[in-house]
Amino acid sequence: MKILSEVRPMLAQYGYKKSGNSFWKSENGFYKLINFQKGTYGNYFFINVGLHPNGLSILCTKQLCLLERPKESQCVLRERAEQISIKAGSFKKEIGYMEEIETLKGLLFSVMPDMEAWLSKWGSYRTILSADLPLNIQIIFSSSYHMEKRVLVA
Repeated sequence: MKILSEVRPMLAQYGYKKSGNSFWKSENGFYKLINFQKGTYGNYFFINVGLHPNGLSILCTKQLCLLERPKESQCVLRERAEQISIKAGSFKKEIGYMEEIETLKGLLFSVMPDMEAWLSKWGSYRTILSADLPLNIQIIFSSSYHMEKRVLVA
C-alpha cells in the first residue's frame, strides 16, 4: 500500500519500523505490531494491533517455531483499532479509504496515543499475570516470563 509511506514518519516518531503493510517495534520484552489489512472487496483497510512476547514460540506447520517478528495473526494478543480507541468511531464513514491520505493521518493522530497506551499496558508481564485472562493464556505468559527472567539473570 503506497499510502503507508505517507504515514511512515508519524509512526517512526513512536519508534516503529515499516515492513510490508505493517509497522513494528520491540520494547520491554514484547514485539508490538500495527498492521494495515487491505479489505477483500473495495478500496478500504482495517488497522490491527498485535502484541507478542519476544522469544515465545508459536505453532507453525505442526512444529514450534521461534519467530523474531510474527505476523499480526500469530500474535498472542490482537485487537482492531476501533476496539482500542473510541476515537476511531468518529472515522467510521471514511475509515481506511486509501486514496484519502489526510483522513488516514487524522485517524492515526487520534488513535495512536490510545493504541500506544494499550500496547504499554498489555506489554507488561505484571499486568498480564494479574489480569483475569483465561488460564491457557496466563500459562503461556507465565512460562515466557520465567524464561525471560532466566535470560536476564544469566
